[in-house]
Amino acid sequence: MTGTVMTGTIYLLHFAQPYKHARHYLGWTTDLNARLAEHAAGRGARLLAVVQAAGITWDLARTWPGSRTRERALKRQGGASRCCPLCGVRPRPTQTPPPAPPRPQTVEPQTIARPRPGDPDMLAKVAAVFLDGETRLPLNEITRRLPVCPDGPRFGWEASVMAAILRRNGVLLHHHSDQPEVVVRSDLRTALSRHLLTSR
Repeated sequence: MTGTVMTGTIYLLHFAQPYKHARHYLGWTTDLNARLAEHAAGRGARLLAVVQAAGITWDLARTWPGSRTRERALKRQGGASRCCPLCGVRPRPTQTPPPAPPRPQTVEPQTIARPRPGDPDMLAKVAAVFLDGETRLPLNEITRRLPVCPDGPRFGWEASVMAAILRRNGVLLHHHSDQPEVVVRSDLRTALSRHLLTSR
């Protein structure tokens, strides 16, 4: 028995500025809006998480209907800039029309609003990863224990992003023995209490 090929949407994201050698991200999904929201939150793809941490924005440049097999074929071809309208390329019409339903039109480029990493709810999440009896934790241990996406694949936080989140919420990072960045539980509780008082 042969499996059915699932058709979804192949999408191309264009970075506002290159990250090292990368200027684009090509992906596939069955729910484009939900997938773009995941990317905007820094989840779903390692490249987009580090691009977000670097402060680089991106736009949805182009979409195609197709399967994961077609997505892999496009990735193998390389040179995403050759099919990116934001790089000045006008996409060629497809040789053979796709089967019904009719092909959706190319989505206009749009900038996704990114959540700022300074929300006080994060303090409670970080506090929850401390085990009984622990008074301090290295930052890299916190990022290991705290998944970005608890209901899906375990994408870890970048330590630099987590450090920025904690500092924006008033948590001090200490140096302790051979660990350059350590979070003390009492500092976390103080910052969390301050946020709870000011949010009332």
